[in-house]
Amino acid sequence: MIQTVHALLKRFTCVQFHCLPGWFCLFFVASIFFTVFPQVDIWFSQLFYADQGVFKANDWLLVKGVYHLTPWMGRFAFIFAVCILLLSILSPSKVSRRHWRRAAAVVSVVILGIGLLVHTVLKDGMGRPRPRDVQSFMGATAYVPVMVPSQFCQTNCSFVSGHAAVGFAVMSMGMLSVRRRRQFWLFTGMVAGGLIGLVRISQGGHFLSDVVFSLIAIWGAHLLIRAVWLRIRYWQFQKANILVSELQRSL
Repeated sequence: MIQTVHALLKRFTCVQFHCLPGWFCLFFVASIFFTVFPQVDIWFSQLFYADQGVFKANDWLLVKGVYHLTPWMGRFAFIFAVCILLLSILSPSKVSRRHWRRAAAVVSVVILGIGLLVHTVLKDGMGRPRPRDVQSFMGATAYVPVMVPSQFCQTNCSFVSGHAAVGFAVMSMGMLSVRRRRQFWLFTGMVAGGLIGLVRISQGGHFLSDVVFSLIAIWGAHLLIRAVWLRIRYWQFQKANILVSELQRSL
């Protein structure tokens, strides 16, 4: 029993931060790249620009559908996850541990990642104007480089993409699962967020860097929440180890 608990303690200690190097690498590479080459944002948005302040994809039915459905899909997923958590409290036998964990992960990422970090801290705090509002696309404001605070926008601004964040949040489905499932949902979330972000870029609603840093924000929140959960589990196993040791000494 003690050997089993010790093995679990060692495992939790090792896996808490194994994804951090990848996150830090993405953060620093993206920060340096978009700071040194800010014109990439304008160039990429120009690929979808028609003329006279018009982004041609705005008239496409598929693009409109993704734009309008994404927030509602996010709200539905959040409400469904909350219902699962409530059911697990009221009737624990009806909800498996896997489903309870998955629901808790989704709720945590939506509240802390999308609600607090993306919308409150970044979108309302950085003040970055959207592509359709900058002078390069017949707008009235100057282009603002990535991570540079400005006063051109007061609320629901360009940095970072909220729609893409909903797609990236899909990675939370595997947050508290085994590594293979975590990798599957991480990849699925990145693809979903990337495609939704591409839709928003094609509408002139976001720059490329807005989508990249939306991934960084949600992935960071994902890793932080997982690290906290693992630390709590570590304390639980550590407490179990102490109890087992005391029990053996008393025998």
